[in-house]
Order: sequence, then C-alpha cells, then structure tokens
Amino acid sequence: MKSEIIKKCCFFVLLTFLFYFISAQTDDTIKVHIQNNIYDTVIIHETVILYDTIWKEPIITAYSAGFSAASFFTVWRKFNNSIINLSKQQNYSIGIDAELEIDRWKFSTGFYLTEMKQNALFNFTSISIDTSIVTQITPHNETHYDTTGVYYEYFTHDSTYFDPIEHDSVTITITDTIPHYNIDTTEITYNDTTFLTNIDTLNKDTIAARNFIYRYAEIPLIFKFKIAEFKNLNIDIGVGFIAGILIKYESYDYNSETGRIIAHNKADLYKFLPSIWLSAGFNYHISDNLLIRFEPYYNPGLRSVYKKELSVVKIPDRYGVKLGIKYVF
Repeated sequence: MKSEIIKKCCFFVLLTFLFYFISAQTDDTIKVHIQNNIYDTVIIHETVILYDTIWKEPIITAYSAGFSAASFFTVWRKFNNSIINLSKQQNYSIGIDAELEIDRWKFSTGFYLTEMKQNALFNFTSISIDTSIVTQITPHNETHYDTTGVYYEYFTHDSTYFDPIEHDSVTITITDTIPHYNIDTTEITYNDTTFLTNIDTLNKDTIAARNFIYRYAEIPLIFKFKIAEFKNLNIDIGVGFIAGILIKYESYDYNSETGRIIAHNKADLYKFLPSIWLSAGFNYHISDNLLIRFEPYYNPGLRSVYKKELSVVKIPDRYGVKLGIKYVF
C-alpha cells in the first residue's frame, strides 16, 4: 500500500518538474543563408524546430530567343523624276531575336536581314539621227571625131585665051587640086557619180523595267516596357535604334542627255543605314516556355540612301507588322 502511494507521489513530482521545465524554456529565431536566392528562417524551440523557406526574386526574371519575320506596307522610295514610275514592291525583314527581361523592362537585340525591292518602269522617248548616203550613177555618151589624114586629087585642063587686038590666041594649061579628108568616129560612154546624203530623225518610245534592290544586315537595340499582363497575354511598348549595313544593291537612273538608263555607282551610296524603332508588342504564351508575338511597328529612316541628291529623296519610313515565335528559358 505504501509503495503504491510512493509511486503516485513520484509521478506527480516528475509531472510538476516537466511542466516547470517546459514553461521555463525560451524561443530563438535565426536566418540561415542557404543560397544566393534562398533564405531559410529557422525557429529553434528546444526540442522542436520549425522552419519557413523564403524565396528572393532574381534580378533577371526571364530569357527568351526566337525567330521573326516582317513585311513593309510602305512605298519607301520616292522618285522626283517624272520618267520613272513605281510598278510594284516587295519589302521584307527576317531574323532572330534575343530578349532579356528585368521586372517590367525588356531589352531586345538580334540580327535581321532586310531587303527593299521595287520594280520601276522607265517611260521615255529617245531621239536619234539616222544618216544614209545614196549613190546615184548617171550614164553619158559622147562622139569623138578623129581625122586620119588628107589626100589630094588632081584635074588638068587647057584653057585657050584669044586676044582680039593682036588677033592672037594663047593656050593655058590649068591644074585643079581637090583635097580629100578621112574622118573616124568614136563613141565614148562614161558615168557621172553623184552622192546624196539623207538625214532622218527617229523618235523611239521606250518602256523599260528595272529592279531596285537594297539589302541590309541590321542589328536592333530596343528597350520595351510591359504595360499590361493577363493570364496568358502581356502587352509592351518599345523604342530603340536599328543599325543597318549595306550588303547588296541594284539602282538605276535616267540620263536625259544621252537618252540611256544608267546604273548608280556604289560609291554614291551610304553603307550605314540608321533608323528609329517604335512598336507595340502582344505576347501570347502557348505554354510556360513558348510564346508567339504580334508586333505592329513604325521604323523611320534617319537619312537618304545616297550621299548626293539623285532620284531618291528619302530612305524608308517603314511601317508594318512583325510576327515571331520565342522560347522562354
């Protein structure tokens, strides 16, 4: 009986001691730096450890890269020559884009291959002088007389003369000489040559087609700002600069003095073509890593193609729509 009472007292004492020990303990909270972007909050509670993981957002929130293509809806070349008329045009740009995203800001660059192609008609009249020489031959006939010599024929007769006073007669012998001429006739034919020069003025109406081609390699430097974000769609606006380097050209003009179509010299063109970029982009996420982009843009040029004033008075003020697909890392 006593031993049972002793056991109950010991259990009560132990229970009281345990309650006192638990109520007397203190809590301590520390932060342990695990990685650059992760902080663990650790709460040490004597025998119990509670922890909470806090994630810190990275500075760069996303990377993306992809392919894009665009077409211009503008007549980029203006002719100040009434002889040259635009027939049709094919302007396009294709390339790759790389984009870096920091919070709501984006920085985009890449490489574009841009070609501006127009077909123009030259409608002009050329004047030429056609000179021809006509040879006219007129035949003539002449008769030439050639005397080959003369011979004489002699006739002798007597003539009696009577003198009535003296009553005497005298006989005189008389000789007559008759000359004879032989004449030879020669017929001569000769030609009279006359040269006649005919001058004819020819007016030739000409319609000729030529392709004007300017191909540039372009590097964009564009800053974008995200203005709206929905579930799978976000919208941004962009502004930037595009640097273009000339890699191919075909260009022609009309020389009114010679009446000919002439090719422009490459030395007359600027190799560097700068322009400004303004755009609005609509990004639709197909998945977490894939999106398609629809981007209307306006891209005014900053100077002419040519170093001197020719038929082109301004390089393109391009505007159009760029379509692209990107992979988000």
